Amino acid sequence: MQSSHLRDTAELCAFLYAGALQHPTRSKDYEDWSGHTGFVSFCADCAALISTYLNQPERSDDIYPGVIYYELIEPLGEWVICEDASLSANQVLERFREQYRAWIKAPRK
Repeated sequence: MQSSHLRDTAELCAFLYAGALQHPTRSKDYEDWSGHTGFVSFCADCAALISTYLNQPERSDDIYPGVIYYELIEPLGEWVICEDASLSANQVLERFREQYRAWIKAPRK
């Protein structure tokens, strides 16, 4: 991600929301989040934390192509919509970190 933090955050937020929209049974269930606006706001908070994490200098040698949005962020959005609305952005960040570490270490074909 060689763009601004704001752009990264917007892209991450969009893919988190897209993942939630793809959920087979919960894609229209945003009542727990105070509607779509509340859910998108929560996604924006999560996206800001994830963007900060990804853009830290110690990760400058990591490779995380745009495919990360499809392989990690969309499924994360689907997971978030299934969780209780008391979920915190830091809990989402921690889940992302775990998945990201495993993904970055996985052999590429």
